[in-house]
Amino acid sequence: QDQLHGAEESARQQDTAIKTVTTQLNAKVAEREKLETQVAEVLKSHAEFQERSRLLLAAEEQLHRNEQRVAEIQKDAAEKLPYYDRSKLFRYLYDRKYGTSEYNARGLVLELDRWVARLIRYGDAKGGYEFLKRTPELVAAEVARRKATFNELMKQVEAIQKAEADRAGLTGVLHEGDLLGTQRDQL
Repeated sequence: QDQLHGAEESARQQDTAIKTVTTQLNAKVAEREKLETQVAEVLKSHAEFQERSRLLLAAEEQLHRNEQRVAEIQKDAAEKLPYYDRSKLFRYLYDRKYGTSEYNARGLVLELDRWVARLIRYGDAKGGYEFLKRTPELVAAEVARRKATFNELMKQVEAIQKAEADRAGLTGVLHEGDLLGTQRDQL
């Protein structure tokens, strides 16, 4: 019975401790909400934050469109390149580097290669082939560059938000709330 009474007393103390910590945590939540509202009001009138946020939103929309375009170009290339690769006449001329300074056929071979090139409109085909080979990579590299710019802009916006949150005391309240939440979970 002594053990039972001790366990009941321990349970009451635990319940009291949990209620106390929960009350403190609720107070921190209310304080956090108040400070978040204050920080939001400050940021509304913060010219640099507003300008960077506007730029960030525009960059995000553009980045999304660019990423979709890269996917379309890659899909298009994946669909069309096999046709070029399966064309024996195109591959013959392309592999021999027809139309470049590296091409060195003479005589009958040169005449036949010219005839084949006219027949399959090799100049147009080669341009299309090289476009499909190079463009996805180039566009993806440009999107990666723009993504890096977007990420840098995001860091700047987040830095302004953090500075204002620190100035208002919000960061400290969030940390204290995390500690109280951990303490409550342990209890």
